[in-house]
Amino acid sequence: MNIQSCGTCGLIALTANTLVMVMRVVCVSITEFIIGIMYLYQCPIQPSMPIFNLVAGCIGILLLITAVCSAVSKATNSAEWDSCCEVAGVLLIPCGAVILNIIMFIFEVIISASLTSISTANGTQSHNSTLNTYCNPTLYSGSLAMTIIYYGANGIVLIVYIMFKLLS
Repeated sequence: MNIQSCGTCGLIALTANTLVMVMRVVCVSITEFIIGIMYLYQCPIQPSMPIFNLVAGCIGILLLITAVCSAVSKATNSAEWDSCCEVAGVLLIPCGAVILNIIMFIFEVIISASLTSISTANGTQSHNSTLNTYCNPTLYSGSLAMTIIYYGANGIVLIVYIMFKLLS
């Protein structure tokens, strides 16, 4: 079956894929950024975890800005807008988006490793913030939730992409 004979199927797949990507980038990235800022020094047992959240959130927001800039450039077909977007150079082409996604994936893997090291560390606690074994429960739970949502959304996007390619 090709996409012309099932135009609605392709449109639904493309819309679902876009919706999941926007949800992933907007929800996960902004939440990671906020968690990273709010709890920056509240995990002495793994002090780099909030920084990883902050960087992953910034990369996701940059990816969103890149996608919006590219979409506006395509929609307007304006030479003035194109010259304005040329400042970003390679980030506005799909290759740049792929590179940002790879970097985002690497940071999510690092966050996962941080979460694993905390959960397996002896004596990790969330009650006494004066001890070196403390990690803020909101930082830990938020990081865990964002990582699960990130991987889940990427799985959905991959499945929809494969289905879309099979239909075309």
